[in-house]
Amino acid sequence: MTAAPTLDLTLPDVRRGDPAYVRDLLAREGVIEHGHYQLLSGLHSDLFIRFSALARDDEALRCIGDWLTPSLKPWEADAVVAPSTAGVALAWALARRLAIPLYLASPGDDGRASGIAAGTELAGRRVLLANDVVTTGAGIAALAQLVKDAGAELAGATWFASRTPVNVEDMIAAPTAFVVALELAAVAAEDCDLCRQEILLERATDLN
Repeated sequence: MTAAPTLDLTLPDVRRGDPAYVRDLLAREGVIEHGHYQLLSGLHSDLFIRFSALARDDEALRCIGDWLTPSLKPWEADAVVAPSTAGVALAWALARRLAIPLYLASPGDDGRASGIAAGTELAGRRVLLANDVVTTGAGIAALAQLVKDAGAELAGATWFASRTPVNVEDMIAAPTAFVVALELAAVAAEDCDLCRQEILLERATDLN
């Protein structure tokens, strides 16, 4: 794996925050890495967004939280639920700003959220979902289903970056808010040129 590849970040679709600073965050070494990755969606890509590289920077995390919070407050959530992956840092920052508790969802074998911590009582709550990066929306949808199965109302979902255009609002029937939309190619394993070249595959479940 090499350092961040040269990408055209001059015109990312920045939905919230300062566009120049968002471009700076994405261009930082170690944030967008080049290699051969299997994403949680099962799709393969030569690019991986390592949100943990941003989460280690308190100032960057503060800014991302500040950009998202004004959109989230009107949803009147009284709890945040996040998968126990790199998105936890952002979820924690948002929970602090909104002064509401954070609950973590444990991952299953496929890396998707499969359960809420034992003893967590979500019934009757309005829950905000939080994560770091969205590709197909399936991860957020799985988290939303867990929350609904627990008897909670879904207030909305938030994350830092979308890798591909996807209408998560329609998938979960709730509002969404994120910072930046990108178009980073991802393909099915059977269509992956990197697999055909037998380039070492790294799985998202082992990263961040």
